[in-house]
Amino acid sequence: MNDDILKNHICLNPFNYLEIHKDLVFSCCPSWLNTPVGNTNNLGKIWNNDILEKIQNSIIDSTYSYCDKDVCPYLSELIHNEIPLEVFTEKENFNIRKYKEGPSRISLCFDSSCNLSCPSCRKSIVVEDSKSLKQIDFIMDEIQRNFGNTVSSFSISGTAEPFASKTFRNFLIDFDKNKFPRLGSIYLQTNGTLLNKEMWNKISNSHKLIYTLSVSIDAASEETYKVVRKGGDWKVLLPNLEFIAKLSPFKNFTFVVQDTNYKEMEMFYDLILGLRPVGEFRVYYAKISDWNVMSPEDYKQKEIWNENHPEFQSFLSELKKVAGKYNVLTNMNDIIEKYSLIKTKTRLL
Repeated sequence: MNDDILKNHICLNPFNYLEIHKDLVFSCCPSWLNTPVGNTNNLGKIWNNDILEKIQNSIIDSTYSYCDKDVCPYLSELIHNEIPLEVFTEKENFNIRKYKEGPSRISLCFDSSCNLSCPSCRKSIVVEDSKSLKQIDFIMDEIQRNFGNTVSSFSISGTAEPFASKTFRNFLIDFDKNKFPRLGSIYLQTNGTLLNKEMWNKISNSHKLIYTLSVSIDAASEETYKVVRKGGDWKVLLPNLEFIAKLSPFKNFTFVVQDTNYKEMEMFYDLILGLRPVGEFRVYYAKISDWNVMSPEDYKQKEIWNENHPEFQSFLSELKKVAGKYNVLTNMNDIIEKYSLIKTKTRLL
């Protein structure tokens, strides 16, 4: 592990990024940096406020004191593998004045609509009612009013299936360049169940903007998929994955590791390679996060990487099978390093 490498690199997230939820706003993924910088009632006053400046200063002074260095995959790769991914810039090239105008990257996380009810995320399928839809549209309007002239990239969405969300689906179908003149890229997160050729054709106005398709799957077999992706149909997903794999955007296939699926980690890697994805892609293994949906007892059971878990040694054996494989990214590098699961650094495309 090399903590000194932080002294030479600046993570740009707190300088150019906002993650906007229904109530709170964050300067990074709240699973990685859980201090809010404001709320949706004062979006226009968030940029350059005191708490955001404190977070930014913690990056500049290299303490990263607000960040979870093991859960954040970018910090994990930098510290343990000395690989500075795309969110970093070298400190000598950093000029804070470039980031004072407003956020250039915004993650839209204020809609919870989804056609699945994954146990790690929610207890039931969520369909936003008319009152919630008004709030969602209000926040979208506030983003356009306050940041429409600065945002160049959207992430859609860490809390919703974009094709199950009326607001996000319509945004992609009817994208209006006049509202966001600088927007040049969209990071599109989906569970893959609704993204087929017909849906892809409907969002043709957004094709040139979509630079990454991130598909969260969490299983490599139909049996496990039924457990971790409640409401999903494996027989529908597979042909959709074959279609997605042939699309041109960068593809990120994610697998949230937990007690019910960890034995399929290598199978998942083989499944993705078997799709023969066109262009660049990545296979991402992430520790399951506690979103306050599960009870403490249930989460403890899910936390397979905990050294006190009764299946921890079995988990290590499975992690070793994918650790260091070509184009694998993970936020479990602390475990990989501690138990010497690989002899070479993680290789990325």
